[in-house]
Amino acid sequence: MTDPRSEREDFPGGGETGELIRTFDWSTTPLGPRARWSTALKTLVRVVLNTRQPMILWWGEALTQLHNDAMLESMRDRHAVGMGEPGRQAWRESWRVLGHELQRVVSHGDMIWNEDILVPVARNGTIEDAYWTYSYSPVFDDDGSRAGMLIIGTETTAGVVARQQLERANREAELAREELRSAFLQAPIPIAIIAGADHVVMLANPAYETLVGRPVVGRRLSEVFSEEEVGYYVPLITGVQQTGEPVLVTGAELNLRGPDGVVEHRFIDVGYHPYRNTDLATIGVIVLVSDVTAAVLARRESERQDGERSVVLQQEQELRRAAEAGESARDEFLAMLGHELRNPLAPIVTAVDLMRMTGDRQPKERAIIERQVKHLSALVDDLLDVAQVTRGKLELCKLPVEIGDVIGQAIEMATPLVVRGEHALRRHGASEPLLVDGDRMRLAQVVSNLLANAARYTPPHGAIDVSCARDGDTVVITVADNGPGIPAGLLPRIFELFVQGEQRFDRAKGGLGLGLALVKNLVVMHGGTVAVRNRETGGSEFTVRLPMLAASAIPVAQDDSPTARTIGSTPRRRILVVDDNEDAAELLAELLGAMGHEVVVANDGPQALAALATFVPEVGFLDLGLPGMDGFELARQLRARVTAAPLRLVAVTGYGQDRDREASAAAGFDAHLTKPVSLSDIARLVAVAPP
Repeated sequence: MTDPRSEREDFPGGGETGELIRTFDWSTTPLGPRARWSTALKTLVRVVLNTRQPMILWWGEALTQLHNDAMLESMRDRHAVGMGEPGRQAWRESWRVLGHELQRVVSHGDMIWNEDILVPVARNGTIEDAYWTYSYSPVFDDDGSRAGMLIIGTETTAGVVARQQLERANREAELAREELRSAFLQAPIPIAIIAGADHVVMLANPAYETLVGRPVVGRRLSEVFSEEEVGYYVPLITGVQQTGEPVLVTGAELNLRGPDGVVEHRFIDVGYHPYRNTDLATIGVIVLVSDVTAAVLARRESERQDGERSVVLQQEQELRRAAEAGESARDEFLAMLGHELRNPLAPIVTAVDLMRMTGDRQPKERAIIERQVKHLSALVDDLLDVAQVTRGKLELCKLPVEIGDVIGQAIEMATPLVVRGEHALRRHGASEPLLVDGDRMRLAQVVSNLLANAARYTPPHGAIDVSCARDGDTVVITVADNGPGIPAGLLPRIFELFVQGEQRFDRAKGGLGLGLALVKNLVVMHGGTVAVRNRETGGSEFTVRLPMLAASAIPVAQDDSPTARTIGSTPRRRILVVDDNEDAAELLAELLGAMGHEVVVANDGPQALAALATFVPEVGFLDLGLPGMDGFELARQLRARVTAAPLRLVAVTGYGQDRDREASAAAGFDAHLTKPVSLSDIARLVAVAPP
């Protein structure tokens, strides 16, 4: 009679699988009772059980399976089923991959090695794609005959998937770079990128090289331009590199070589914009040039020859058509530039909100960051507004609005500049409510831009007056200051795009010359007029006139912006954040977590869908420009899969035009936020119960 203890001691150790082998009824398998197992089989089983490398032993014609603890992670909930089963049955979902190589091992005794092979595995209630590096080796019985095979393997799924994701990201990044490079090279306006202390031209499009009349890429400015020209260029470029502030110079006079190599006296408008890396560090300067020689010469000719007005008018018409074509290209470039600047602003704004909520220990530093981000955000908004207005794409949301409320909102927006200049701001109201049919936000932008202009150009401790009054059926808004006034030669052009008063290289007054151009366009869109004059007592005065509504018009709706109390009383939500910008995703998650919500983060669509196995969101903040599966498709998938509970989806993106909002609504989004998003917008959307 066989001693059970002896049989048990044949296979000591081995963890869970060792215990399973010792207690398994092997008489029901082709191997028969353990007492009749050959010495070779027992020896191999002991080796498998006491090895930390994942191993499977297939024995006999049926390839009956035995395995060790190291295979449990891969076999998981079915390891007890696989033990003692024929290999074909134990790995039926993978047999199409594994089975075709077995004949070589069984019939010929070949040894086979495979790296990173896709072998599907049934686990967690589904068939999962898994990658393996494994080997087949024949094993022999006591009489030397081939009796089966030993499989030694390691799952490499994590490494293979990471490598695939990196390769895909590199391909997408390279494609994006090539698209941007193509747009750069095909731009009709001359553009170059200059970097480093030696001011080397990194990249220049054909239009730029045509302007200067020679190849420039890879050369220092001192090798391209004359000493006089370098003396003009270099201080401007160095200033942009050091301060990160853009500079626009109009009507610069330079000697440039034309396409035929002949040196000509030319007039150009030059814009210098910081060229930054992904960490927002300035590494170079983007130079955008417009050749305005013809316009300048035509203007001088017009002034000199009053008697030849008809000829001059014809020249101006031709120049205007050329300028309109250049403006269209410029507007497209500004729209693209504005979008690219919004993306890095998003995590910065979120980080500042999070610092404020969590009681940061550097309030002074945070306040500096917050002011500068607001300044940059305002510049980006002005860029996009200019592009939309000049292309006729800006739409107004008109309602009856009281001008006193508009002025109050504008004063709040301009207060930081007024306080910085230590100015006295005096408000003079009307004796009666003054209603106009207008877009409250855009009208507040008009008055705020006028106040900001006055604050910038008025010396410290100045006085600024803002007033509103009725003149017949017209509402009159006046903004006046006691600054130096506007040069007489600049007054006729003050509302043109990019026109500014004279500034030093340090850009003390800031701005891009967009504010007053926006003011005029927005006022005209409201059916009004705007004018400027220099006051006899000193300073300048801007006057806006708008058609007035009758007193019986519909009352103005109250502002429903969320307050701090609303933020604090928001119910705890389950929130899914999806963004391939890891900084933006993590900071938004921290901000929502600090507000008391439960947050799960994903960096692409498949990760977000996989999270649904254990997490059912109530709110989703989704980036639209995700790799692979974009935000539109992800929204459709979430709508289809999350059916047990209401779900509010919010698009978070750098694209904010009407067609972008229409596309997000069609994909199933409930709201559309343009980066950088504000804390109040986030709190408002989270506070509202899902639909």
